Amino acid sequence: MITTLYRSLLASLLLLITSCGTTSLTDAWQEPGFHRRDMGSVLVVGVTGNKTNRILFERGFVRALSAKGIKATASHDVIGTAMPTREAVVDFVRRSNITHVIATHYGGMEVTKEYVPESVRT
Repeated sequence: MITTLYRSLLASLLLLITSCGTTSLTDAWQEPGFHRRDMGSVLVVGVTGNKTNRILFERGFVRALSAKGIKATASHDVIGTAMPTREAVVDFVRRSNITHVIATHYGGMEVTKEYVPESVRT
């Protein structure tokens, strides 16, 4: 009984650990001479078809940057909630003191659900 419980616990931990490793970064680039201390004021632009997801993503990104001491602004606060265009972003950057723009595209997520039927042992 104890070995069965131990094996079940071990299997559960193994599944938990492997499920955390499924996120993947598809593309990233950084200028070789770039340093975080060079960032003055950042505009965060989230590109997604869902306005709610865009706002939540941008707010989360701004909070994370602010926690690192970087002044960040969400594009929905200054450009509006409509899908941001290149022209709108460039126009705002020219009119403000923004030194950097972070633009991201949310490609979606895949959720896999598994159903394990209950079992009773006596």
